Amino acid sequence: MNTSLPEHDFLQHTLIEIAEVRSSNDIPPWLASSEPLAHHTILYASSPGQTCLAEDGEQLPLAEETLYVFVPGSRVALNSPSAIGQKAEYYWITFDLYRLAESSRSYRSYERVLDFPGVRQHPVSKKRFKRLFDAMRPGKDMPAAGPAGRSRFLAQQQLYSLLDFLLSIENEAESDMEDTLDKLKSSILFMQQHYAQDIRVDKLAELVQLHPSYYARLFKQTMDLTPVEYLTRLRMNKAKELLLQKDKSVREVAYEIGYEDEFYFSRRFKRTTGLAPTLYLKKKDFRIVSLSAPYTDHLHTLGLRPLAAQTYPGLPLETMELDLPEHATDPWEVRRRIFTELKPDLILCKDNVRAQAMEHVNDLAPVISIPWATQDLYTHLSVIAGLTGREDEARQWIERHEQRSEELRKALKRRIGQASVAICVVRTTGLRMYGMRNIGHVFYRSLQLAPPERIARQTEPYLPGTHFNWTALSEHEIGFYEADYLLIAVSNAEEQTRMERLCREHAAWMAHPAVRAGRVHFISWPKWKPYAPYAVTWQLEQAYRLLVPDGVVN
Repeated sequence: MNTSLPEHDFLQHTLIEIAEVRSSNDIPPWLASSEPLAHHTILYASSPGQTCLAEDGEQLPLAEETLYVFVPGSRVALNSPSAIGQKAEYYWITFDLYRLAESSRSYRSYERVLDFPGVRQHPVSKKRFKRLFDAMRPGKDMPAAGPAGRSRFLAQQQLYSLLDFLLSIENEAESDMEDTLDKLKSSILFMQQHYAQDIRVDKLAELVQLHPSYYARLFKQTMDLTPVEYLTRLRMNKAKELLLQKDKSVREVAYEIGYEDEFYFSRRFKRTTGLAPTLYLKKKDFRIVSLSAPYTDHLHTLGLRPLAAQTYPGLPLETMELDLPEHATDPWEVRRRIFTELKPDLILCKDNVRAQAMEHVNDLAPVISIPWATQDLYTHLSVIAGLTGREDEARQWIERHEQRSEELRKALKRRIGQASVAICVVRTTGLRMYGMRNIGHVFYRSLQLAPPERIARQTEPYLPGTHFNWTALSEHEIGFYEADYLLIAVSNAEEQTRMERLCREHAAWMAHPAVRAGRVHFISWPKWKPYAPYAVTWQLEQAYRLLVPDGVVN
């Protein structure tokens, strides 16, 4: 390991802050805790005995003279009772890694890095590691906290060298494997797109230019299924989607997924599912995973608790929370193992993440995507209720919401008359003026307040609450959105300060009727962003209190 500057791309434009450099004969505190790691952590053990580690539930032996790297958020623990009291020596280094995000002549901004793509387990002789460790912590009396002064920079350089070394090993060892795995992924994509065709293993191997036996072995190692098992699961889950969402006969479903004999299909379906297709249609007690926070809210409103779900702050639901992509362009980082262990009957999502769900977990359960932009909240609720047999609960919520909306609508009219409202949301990419969906639902649909004339024209071609969501505007265009009240949704104090300054100093904003009349209200965007029943119930009450400060309904 040399001490030159890092060469690997991953380490370019990064800073390291060392939190702790320590050794002990006692088990490190973070190994005895169930809490997720707060920092990147390097562990090295001498004479650990017959000891096992558990990282996020996965077992691995704590090997002699082996270096381990763990990333923030991992849950790592010693998983062998025999390790307690064993005469071992532990060395650990904890650190944070930051990457340059923005740079100008006057300032630099860094973002914390939470991953590490290099080798996470590598044998290193004790002599070699001790030399590195002692260089990072030169004095025996030095505190456990990270080094300071000149020692700090020397320690950082040593740690950079170590990380660069681990990353170079990864590059050399995995370049060929990455190419092979890319080929495997392309064959899986082919199966997902052509599952109804006659697909054989030799054809798939030929497609990706691998030997059939090697391809089959690699597929099994990667997916924990044979190619034939994977294809069968794809077909059966597609059959479930068709049975649940389409008015098709069993014969039509069989033909659509590649089976000419409906009786053979029915036997395969029952063997896989435990139910004949006709009985599956009557099933309503699904074990559900929700990949979209709004649909998690719908399930909660209907009295259902998903096995795991994407949620949002404030939703009173106890379930396993999934860190899932919010938009189609966001990366998919959830481990497939989570879905394998949960064994869901149904995966529910918005249509904008359907492609990623189909790619990663469609062989594990049917993926039911419900259109997001082309349907409003009421339609979403009705569709999910139909899938889960909760039609009565959906109807009751809609009736309660409409009744309360009418009460507040009449009271609001008596207090402020026929008023109009403009809803401006501040985002990092600019300003947005909202229509009848999302934050606009309770103001324009429930309370039937008038939108700015330009918003009314833009939403007119569509059914209420569908398609049109928001339109971008520059700071100079606020005059096109005149209204009696102006609501400005912000995510933090800095955004509010900026918008308050606009209202005081920018001519176009100062001329806005709501600004002149002192009818500008700032609201929290995270609280008003969710567009789903539980959130909308809260938003309706808050909307009335915003416009009628005493909150009295009369």
